[in-house]
Amino acid sequence: MTHPHLDLEARSPLLQGAVKAARSVPTPFYIYDADAIEARVRSLRSVLPDSVEIHFAMKANPRSEILSLMATLGCGVDVASTRELEVALKAGMSPDRISFAGPGKSDSGIALAIRESIHLLILESEGQARRASNLARRAGKSLRVGLRINPREGIRGAGLVMGGGASALGIDEERMGEAIRLVHHLEGLDFRALHVFAGGQSLDVEAILTHHAAMADLMAGLARDHGIELETAVLGSGLGIPYFAKDRPLDLNRLGEGVTEIAGRFTARPGLEKTRLALEPGRFLVGEAGAYVCRVVDRKVSRGRMFVIVDGGMHQHLVAAGGMGAVVRRNFPLVALSPRPGDLETVDIAGPLCHPLDRLAIACSLPPLEEGDLIAVLQSGAYGFTASPRDFLSHPHAAEVWLRQGRIQLMNHQESS
Repeated sequence: MTHPHLDLEARSPLLQGAVKAARSVPTPFYIYDADAIEARVRSLRSVLPDSVEIHFAMKANPRSEILSLMATLGCGVDVASTRELEVALKAGMSPDRISFAGPGKSDSGIALAIRESIHLLILESEGQARRASNLARRAGKSLRVGLRINPREGIRGAGLVMGGGASALGIDEERMGEAIRLVHHLEGLDFRALHVFAGGQSLDVEAILTHHAAMADLMAGLARDHGIELETAVLGSGLGIPYFAKDRPLDLNRLGEGVTEIAGRFTARPGLEKTRLALEPGRFLVGEAGAYVCRVVDRKVSRGRMFVIVDGGMHQHLVAAGGMGAVVRRNFPLVALSPRPGDLETVDIAGPLCHPLDRLAIACSLPPLEEGDLIAVLQSGAYGFTASPRDFLSHPHAAEVWLRQGRIQLMNHQESS
């Protein structure tokens, strides 16, 4: 399927690696290009001022190889479960580069954060703050914490809205003063940060910057009014990638200009000169560096509609099949890895499940495909393997492949056991 904003020549290492991997790795599988991930991190770093950190949102892709790469590139990591915290530590991420968010933290997860002296535990309710205080006091240690804000408004037009309205995530903006006073008085808590993550998958750089500027002003006001020694101000992400034909890639240079201006105004305020701002991208760093590779197992015509049946489907790539909150079903970009001569065909790409929703693409245009041919679903480096119901109908799990400088390596799956 053609996509006007995907540079397939730039993807050639990933696509060539997929063909190479398919010679020895059973399909379906995911493949991630480490060099492309590194290039994306470096490109984002190059447009940001030194006062703004990059924290990788681990939920986008929690593989230990990716976390180890992020650590070598100087990124922090945002974890959202006890298991993610364990994996990040095992992958070599320094505790002082880890923040732990999430509305439903268990006592065991908070206790692990205390034992490991992680950089920040992000508190999302008064009850969570009280539990963290009790656990820190019992351990005889001080726990560095921040408060997550649920702002009045999320990022305008974001594909995933995580702020505004009633939410289980964070503390309502209008109640922040009360929550700050509580945390100041609880024993065992070292209050160091404010945090917001109000939306993701936005390609509107001006909307992202408008929201980040508003959140920076809000955090600066809270720090001033409540005497917070603010070490870190997390502005969230919002950074999206193009999935569909009408999408335009994010203007990275404009993002850098805008964030630089926001950071300059923020740190010019009295008492905030040394505060570090942070962005928490996930999908933006890894999404375009991955592909999901399937093999054609059959073709059939049903009442005039051509179906190409492949060995992968919604159980392994729920997002591509329209899951994870999609309102309008649109196709991810697909590429035939073994194109045959002939006119393009309009086909549905159906998976192996006994379920009518198991379709990776509907009415897409591809070169003729026959049994044994390979296709790749692009933009699959984020929210693929771990965001899918892998055990549905008991098909084998997809393998995951790490591509680095042309070399193929099967990835470690201990973290998913």
